[in-house]
Amino acid sequence: MATSRRIGTRSKAELATAYHEAVHALLAVLEGIRIHQVNVIGGKGYDERVLHDPVVKRSNKQRLETGDISPTLRMQIEAHARVALAGTIAQKKFDPGSLRSYHSTTDNKNAVDLINCLTASVRETEARLNLLSVQAEQRLKIHWPAVRRFVPILLEKRRISGTETKTLLTSLL
Repeated sequence: MATSRRIGTRSKAELATAYHEAVHALLAVLEGIRIHQVNVIGGKGYDERVLHDPVVKRSNKQRLETGDISPTLRMQIEAHARVALAGTIAQKKFDPGSLRSYHSTTDNKNAVDLINCLTASVRETEARLNLLSVQAEQRLKIHWPAVRRFVPILLEKRRISGTETKTLLTSLL
């Protein structure tokens, strides 16, 4: 007997995407990263993402190029990498079968690019990424109930401003 790929009125793919983006937003809020907008508008217009402040602002570009990375900048880089890694972790937690290799390609590349600014070898990059993944998983484990309450709101609205996202997530924590 075939099983439906729909849960209620939402497909598993829509739900998986919403969990993925909701957790990016949650981690950004927890890390103190300003969010501009959260979108889960699928289909032909395809716009599923969390828009937030970049870690590498103009003032930091020269510091990264010269390797002059302060402890504060290092923590910001690590925070952004945790946010990038968190979406895939959430999607796996929601429905391991929903994850496709292309779902995490951009997020993983972003995390690797960020951490490469801090490391001197592939081995060190992999070790830091593993640690950041564990940290993201632990935060997700603690705050999963808030994610589960935020996802239906995100699916209903489809696009939420950064201010409203922060307010909603903060109230759900």
